[in-house]
Amino acid sequence: MVIDDGSTDRTARQARLAGAKVIRLSSNMGYGVALQSGYKYALERGYDYLVQLDGDGQHDPSYISELFKQVMTEKTDMVIGSRFIKEKTQNKP
Repeated sequence: MVIDDGSTDRTARQARLAGAKVIRLSSNMGYGVALQSGYKYALERGYDYLVQLDGDGQHDPSYISELFKQVMTEKTDMVIGSRFIKEKTQNKP
């Protein structure tokens, strides 16, 4: 699902063509409203999982499956990735 927060480019069209459900806000409502719209949509429809990813290229979607694996272990409820960490690190004592 894509939340189109009043974009003036072809975001909504391209997302639909790629098969995504698109919620298009009437104008630029801001980051918080866009997030809330997505969370409410998922909650109302009983989604089991939700991935938040900005569409401005600062997040690498290739890491989604790795983060999702951590949730699927059922040892955690939420995983947060960082765009600032470029390589895997090991926990050190």
